[in-house]
Parts: sequence; C-alpha cells; structure tokens
Amino acid sequence: MTEYYAHSGRDESRDRSTWHSLSEHSRSVSDLAALFVEDLGPGTESLVVRARWAGLFHDLGKYRLEFQELLDGKRAKSLDTRHAVFGANHAWNTDHGVALAILGHHAGLHDRANAQDKVCKEPPKDVENLVNAHRADLENAGCVFPAPLPTNRPRTPVDHKAEFAIRMLFSCLVDADYLDTERHFTGASRTPRKLDPGALLERLEAFRAGLHNLASPEVAQARDAVYTGCRDGAELNRGFFTLTAPTGSGKT
Repeated sequence: MTEYYAHSGRDESRDRSTWHSLSEHSRSVSDLAALFVEDLGPGTESLVVRARWAGLFHDLGKYRLEFQELLDGKRAKSLDTRHAVFGANHAWNTDHGVALAILGHHAGLHDRANAQDKVCKEPPKDVENLVNAHRADLENAGCVFPAPLPTNRPRTPVDHKAEFAIRMLFSCLVDADYLDTERHFTGASRTPRKLDPGALLERLEAFRAGLHNLASPEVAQARDAVYTGCRDGAELNRGFFTLTAPTGSGKT
C-alpha cells in the first residue's frame, strides 16, 4: 500500500480524493501541538520537541492494513483496528511522557502502571515496520523524518514538574488532533478566541452572585469562605495547593 489515510471523507464517500491524508494529518498535528506548547511561554523548548514528535507519531497505528480496511468499510471496528498503542510503544523506552500522551489521545491519560501493561505486557506487533512505512510516507510528502527523542533523564519518586509537563503535552496533543480533524470534516479552521481574563472574571462574579442569592445563609457563608480562600491563595507564591470543602460549597 502506497497511500495511507487518517480519516475518510466528509460525506462517507468512497472517493479517496476527499479523504484525509495520514502524512498531512501527522504533520499538521505535529505543527499545531508544537505551536500550542510555544504559547505556554519561555523555557518550553524541550517540551516543544516532544510535542512535535508526539504529533508525528500519535497515529502510527493507522499505517496498519487493518485500520485502512476499517476506513474503507471492509472491516468492523475492533481491537485489531486500534491505533494509539503503536506510537506509544515506539516512544515508551525513550520518553514515557510522550508515550502517555500518545496512548491517551482518545482515551485520556493512563496511570504509568496501566500504560506499561498496555504498551509492554502484550506489545503490539510490527511496530518497526510501521515506523518504516511512516518514514517513507512523510519523506514522500516532502517532510523530514524526525531524529530520535533524547533519552529519559532519571526522575525523582515524586516529580511534580514532570507530571505537569506531561499533562500540558497531553492537552496540546489532544487539542491539535481534534482541531485538525475538525478542519478536515468541516472544511474550515476554527477561529482562535482571544483570552480576556477581565471579562471572564466578570462572568464568574455574576454567576456566583446568582447562586449566592438562591442559597441559604449557611450555604452562602460556606461558599464565601471557599471563594475568599481561593482569591487569597492567588496572591501567594507559585506552588501546589489543596482545597478541602463539602459538596455544594462551590469548589468548581
């Protein structure tokens, strides 16, 4: 097979000229994920590399004949047509964060032990053959195949910085994949919204006032305490904070 697709056409057409090229989708998701990480600010250079790599390999399993037959209506969806585990397996021994992001880009982040079972206990077959097909497909489309990821550095038992980076990497990959897929099916890119913190705070205050007027004095007092605590916490130095409060007190 010389042509690979990420998605079928917008109207379920069998006309492959309307289908979503897998090489194009991989490159677009890679570029978008990297762009989203760059928007996080300075100091994210290594995470940009990981996001670009995750984007290129997130759909590695779609190079399998089984998945292409699914798109073509020749096969029903089943365990044989899964695709995320293949890219995760390829990344696992080099970068657990990238592997976790790829593995969960449809299902959500797995904990490390569960992910390791899925990726390593019964490892998917032919991963290297898929990598070779991916390389050929990208190079045929004029894209430079990426260098291997830097090897993982040792981690402390509880590394909050690494955990946060994985969550941001996952979020950027999911957004990039969703938005590029949406663009294919709608034919248009979504217009980014400008963040206006002041307007959002006004909406929050109005919503809170409405709830406050409907609550009993005791509930209103509890909600005020939670809200005040959160506002006061925002003035503190950066760190990790906990919030313990009863149901109905307005934690969200």
